[in-house]
Amino acid sequence: MTVIYPGSFDPPTNGHLDIMKRAAGIFDQLQVIIADNPRKTYFFSAQERLSMIREMVADWPNVQVTLWQGLVVKYAEQSGARLILRGVRALAD
Repeated sequence: MTVIYPGSFDPPTNGHLDIMKRAAGIFDQLQVIIADNPRKTYFFSAQERLSMIREMVADWPNVQVTLWQGLVVKYAEQSGARLILRGVRALAD
């Protein structure tokens, strides 16, 4: 089964990495989708975030990292993913 994990990942954190590690151990394929919205201002560029996350998951063969500028549901339809993984944040964020 394929699951997608979308987010801006600006910056990618240990919390993101923990979720990726757990998902990679549960699902056949994890696709990390990095949001690249031209209307938003990010701390790191899309390419920087892509490089950072690819380095973080380099040892996990069932993890793919992709930039995406559209709706997440459209990516899910195109990729055949049946699940969307989301983390939970504290209200203090």
